[in-house]
Amino acid sequence: MTSVITRFPPSPTGALHVGSARTALFSYLFARSKGGKFLLRIEDTDRERSRQEYTDQILEAMRWLGLEWDGDVVYQSKNEAAHRAASERLLKQGSAYRCFCTEEMLEAKRVAMRTQGRPYRYDGTCRNVDPAESERRAAAGEKFVVRVRKPEGGMTYRDLLHGEIKLRGEDLDDIILMKSDGRPLYHLAVVCDDIAAGVTHVIRGDDHLDNTPKQMVVYQALGAPLPEYIHIPLILGSDKKRLSKREGAENVLDYRAAGFQPDAVLNFLALLGWSHPESREILTKAELIGAFSVDRVGTAAAVFDQTKLRFLNGKHIHDRPPADRARMLADFLKTRGETPPDLKDLAAMIEVNGQRGDTLAEIADYIRFLWERPKAYDEAAVAKFLAGKAELIEKIRCEFEALADFEGESIEIFFRDFAERQGVKFKDVGQAIRVMLTGKSVSPPIFQSAAVLGRVETLLRIDAAQSLMKR
Repeated sequence: MTSVITRFPPSPTGALHVGSARTALFSYLFARSKGGKFLLRIEDTDRERSRQEYTDQILEAMRWLGLEWDGDVVYQSKNEAAHRAASERLLKQGSAYRCFCTEEMLEAKRVAMRTQGRPYRYDGTCRNVDPAESERRAAAGEKFVVRVRKPEGGMTYRDLLHGEIKLRGEDLDDIILMKSDGRPLYHLAVVCDDIAAGVTHVIRGDDHLDNTPKQMVVYQALGAPLPEYIHIPLILGSDKKRLSKREGAENVLDYRAAGFQPDAVLNFLALLGWSHPESREILTKAELIGAFSVDRVGTAAAVFDQTKLRFLNGKHIHDRPPADRARMLADFLKTRGETPPDLKDLAAMIEVNGQRGDTLAEIADYIRFLWERPKAYDEAAVAKFLAGKAELIEKIRCEFEALADFEGESIEIFFRDFAERQGVKFKDVGQAIRVMLTGKSVSPPIFQSAAVLGRVETLLRIDAAQSLMKR
């Protein structure tokens, strides 16, 4: 049995977005689930729009996601000689021909067909130009493109997801393989490269369904066996329109910068069109590989749900031990140019935080006060919980200084009793402490936070809040 070989062929004309990442993931999972190979090819033949910065970004995003590829990255532009050789072979065997129609002539044909309400297809004007005449005109310097001859009787192919697809002869076209400047076009280049790589399965979005018959014509002309095709559904936004940046079609690395975890992003993307046989939703990359199969992929468009992505990301973070989360958060903070606390201290801070925050950025925001003193105080919180309460605040400070057991639960029990003795609401005591220690009215459990801060830092922060109240 032939080993499965899939490929992901991004174009470096833009960053890697989630739709393309989902396609890469499905190609990766299919290959890995079959014990096959997953190849990466950069389709950089569009010289005007391709940029090295996009190539670098794509490679970085693939590595961050953990979609490791087999062998070296292939750069399509380096295969142009092979593409030209294939075009020459097709010309010699009569499967392709030179087309001398000018752009003005072709535009007139397009207008005429639009007027008749027909989709544009080349009318074959140059199909029957005598080969000797074609050679003479080319030698004389007349500009031409190379077109492949479509089969007259149409064709049928089987998509592993959509089943049998039939195309009539009039649905096909004599597509251009080589431009007039001698540069190969997409359909020739991709077929030549897939043949050279031994690709057995082409997995891509169903917006490529129209491209498949064009490439099949090239396969047949070159006498090469067809790969299996799997056209996966598109991803839509909540408005049921094609995914936009506003709905989540962001540069994949933007999710890294926001504190999302690669396993969570993969988990989420996998569930956009595929379902686990046991309906499980929280899955590692290894579990995705073990469970993936094409028959679990649907044909309906998937809807991007930012809320679900956040939920899955939170689960992938909070289901890890505090020590692991500390390492993840420390690495994240370093990428943002911040200096994280010692890992042991950070783990204690994370434990106090509990399940708060769905991203590393949010978790950092929740607990940053534990290693950074407040630079400002929420004015509304100060007015509500500190203003006019200088005497109560001084008593709170004294009690903190005198506490024998500076441990979270003990501190909370003590201040519940303190509130009762002072004849004030426990909530007001807790909120006053919260504002003094964090500068905010919302935070992780404040008494456990005080224990993490320690007695000295707690007293210093209360002193700072008292100084603020005296201004």
